[in-house]
Amino acid sequence: MKRVVTAICVIALLICLTSAYAGSAGSSSDPLISLSYLNDTYIPSVINQGKTEIREALNQVYSAAEAKTKTEKLAAFYDSSITLSSGSCFVLLSGSATVSVSGTLINVSNGSVVESGARIAAGQRYLSCEETSAVFSLSAGSTCTVSGVYSAGSGTFSMSFTPSETPAPGRTVLTQQNIIFNGSSLKMEVYNVDGDNYFKLRDIAYLLRNTPYACSIDFSTPLRTVLTVSGGSYVPNGDEMLSGVDYSSSCRASQWLLIIDGVYHSCSVYNIGGNNFFRLRDLGNALGFGVDYDAATNSAVITA
Repeated sequence: MKRVVTAICVIALLICLTSAYAGSAGSSSDPLISLSYLNDTYIPSVINQGKTEIREALNQVYSAAEAKTKTEKLAAFYDSSITLSSGSCFVLLSGSATVSVSGTLINVSNGSVVESGARIAAGQRYLSCEETSAVFSLSAGSTCTVSGVYSAGSGTFSMSFTPSETPAPGRTVLTQQNIIFNGSSLKMEVYNVDGDNYFKLRDIAYLLRNTPYACSIDFSTPLRTVLTVSGGSYVPNGDEMLSGVDYSSSCRASQWLLIIDGVYHSCSVYNIGGNNFFRLRDLGNALGFGVDYDAATNSAVITA
C-alpha cells in the first residue's frame, strides 16, 4: 500500500507541475518570473493543485480496495470500543466517537493525518495505515461501518442483516387462553394478535429468572434494540406480571430488534400500550424454552 500511495503522489505532483509550467507565468509587460510571484502565487498554486490531485487519486485507490473487503455495520449498545487493524477503514454513521492512535491514521475524506485523541467526524472515512493500531471509542447508541480487520469490545454487535418486518395488525384482543407456566396458572397481560399470543419480554424474563433459561435484558432507545444475554441475571423493575387494563386498540407494528448474545433473532413485535410485545413462539425458539398449546383446557403452555 505504501508503494502505491508514493507512486500516486509522485504522478499527481508531476501532473500539477506540467500544468503549471504550461500556463503563463508573467505578461507582455512583465515577462520574467519574480521571486514574489514564485513564493506567493506559483508554488502555493502547485501545492494546492497537487493536494487535490493526490486526494482524488488516494480516494480512488481506497474505494477500490474497500470494495474488495467485507464491510460490516456495527452498533455500540453501551459505551464501547473498536480496534482497527492496518489497512482497515472506519466510518461513523451516527452518535459520537474519539480515537486513540499508535502509528498513522488518515482521514481519507479530506486527506489529513488524524491526531490521537481527536473526535471522529460522522460520514468521513478513516484509514489505519501500515504498522498502525487505531482504537475508536464509541458512545452508547452509536453506529459505524468497518471494512477490513477489527476487534470489538463487549456491548458492540453486528447489524449487517435485514430485519424482518412485522405486518400491520388485524384483530387484537386480550387473550382468552389460560397461561400455564411449569404447571401453574398465571394472570398476566397477554394479547392475541391475528391468532398468536404476544408477551412482554420483561414478563418472560421474570418467569425464566430461576430456570436454566434465565437471561438479562437491557434496552437502547437510540438503537431501538433489546439486548439479551443468556445466563444473565434479570433485575425486576416492578412492571412485571401486571393485568387488568386492555390496550388492544393501540396495537401497531414495532420496529424494535431483539439481539441475543450478540446475534439478531427475527421476531414479530407489536407496540401495545407503550410496551413491546413479542410473539411467544418466537421467544421460545430464540431463548430455548418450550411453548405448547393444550386444546383440552385452551391453554398456552410454557415449560422451562
